[in-house]
Amino acid sequence: MTDTRKITYSTYADKVWQRGLIHLAEWFTGRKKLQALYDSLQDQDLENTTFWAEALKRLNVNLDTQIAQLEKVPANQPLVVVANHPFGVVDGLVICHLVSLIRPNFKIVLNDVLCQDSRIEKHVLPIDFAPTRTAQKENLRTPNACIEELNAGGTVIIFPAGGVSTSPSLGSTATDLDWKPFTQKLIDKSKASVLPMYFHGQNSFLFQLFSQFSLTLRIGMLVREVNNKRNSTLKIEIGELIPFEDIEAISTPEARLEHLRQSVYNLRQP
Repeated sequence: MTDTRKITYSTYADKVWQRGLIHLAEWFTGRKKLQALYDSLQDQDLENTTFWAEALKRLNVNLDTQIAQLEKVPANQPLVVVANHPFGVVDGLVICHLVSLIRPNFKIVLNDVLCQDSRIEKHVLPIDFAPTRTAQKENLRTPNACIEELNAGGTVIIFPAGGVSTSPSLGSTATDLDWKPFTQKLIDKSKASVLPMYFHGQNSFLFQLFSQFSLTLRIGMLVREVNNKRNSTLKIEIGELIPFEDIEAISTPEARLEHLRQSVYNLRQP
């Protein structure tokens, strides 16, 4: 049996009151239920490539997507998969499952707090948001690992916003935060082609409400947002592969990054 870890978004870098508030919010919004589901996964002897599918099965999350689009992706060339990030955890499970169908040895750039399961650690490249020197050193290793993976013809999944989509005002549609230049730098250095994906949907009104005034409560609500995706069907659009030559032809890094962002959001047409 794999060692069990506690499901939480709190970290050692949070202040005591922040950890307490996050734990309280998580407890009242269903952490116990999610922990039980995760613990049941620990009892299964799963290959790392089937972990994603089994996790979605336990959550009873079904997918509405065009799997045939994935078959168009060449087997042996550097590939960066980019997507919007509306949910926080479930979209990560989904994109890992989809990519594993064609590139089982992929890597994904993830928040360090989500990189604790030994069965999937070979897939994850951590980003640590803690304001510490240790975190800074760790974050210097991840870009190098990405380049190494891509130079070998591999696959890297990135949510370029680096955070969960947020409504700019209550009642409005949630969109990604600004995409980070790291994504474009990675593509330029590796000359990777890009596969865009778009997730329909967004987190709950309560999550968007707390996001307006409290980062701590926003983080504390993420467990709830996993639970409320249970027993649901998620719609994902898979775009056409964008060859590096097409990206390279765009004049500036900023314009190239915006082009990729638009290639994702243009997929949201119903």
